[in-house]
Amino acid sequence: MSDVKTRLREIVGPNVSKFAGMVGEHRQTIDNYLVGRMPRAAFLKKLAEKKDININWLLTGKGPKELSATAVREAKVRYGAEAAINIITKDEYKKLLRDQRSAEALILMPLISEAVAVDDPLGIKEKDIESFVIISQKWVKQEHTYRCLRVRGNSMHPIISDGFIIAIDLTENDPLRLESQVVAARYQDSVIIKYLLLTERDYILTPHNMTEYKPIAIPRTAPNPIIGKVAWWWGKQKEGT
Repeated sequence: MSDVKTRLREIVGPNVSKFAGMVGEHRQTIDNYLVGRMPRAAFLKKLAEKKDININWLLTGKGPKELSATAVREAKVRYGAEAAINIITKDEYKKLLRDQRSAEALILMPLISEAVAVDDPLGIKEKDIESFVIISQKWVKQEHTYRCLRVRGNSMHPIISDGFIIAIDLTENDPLRLESQVVAARYQDSVIIKYLLLTERDYILTPHNMTEYKPIAIPRTAPNPIIGKVAWWWGKQKEGT
């Protein structure tokens, strides 16, 4: 199966400048998408409205290419609240297409697996994306350097609990700048979410839930284990916790 940029190239055709003018985008923006940058929600809306493109086909390669032949569930999404967030599957793209102002203010954050986060979260491929998190553009600095991940375990409970979703800022991975903050770190081929403390010899990854979990010490002579700073988290505590 071809990837998003290949399918987008099929839509754009040989004249990128002409296509950019037709959809009301800058040529450089289209060029960025054609080399692999994830298209923004506002651009997806323009493709659906002006070119009748089925965005599910563009993102996944599944279904017909034309939007008019696609039947999908429609849902109104509210993004005005400060904490607005929504998680969508690749088939639920019409949630991006209902309101022009909302679409322009949103970005898509890939929700990836733990294995991908450990390996190379910046170098994700289409097959690595489980779904997307829709988030307000004002929450991010560089939208293409954030990745989302589902938390496993309760080492940070009750602040961050099992099943929560975290957003990791991959540009914030310098341990010297992250002391006492919540980070995502590599440890024994897995991702752990902990507070970062520093000693002269070790990175100390400390849980919030000290009754059930113990701190983990990683020598500072080892490769930097920090994947990134945990910028935000979302979830609902289970009853009785």
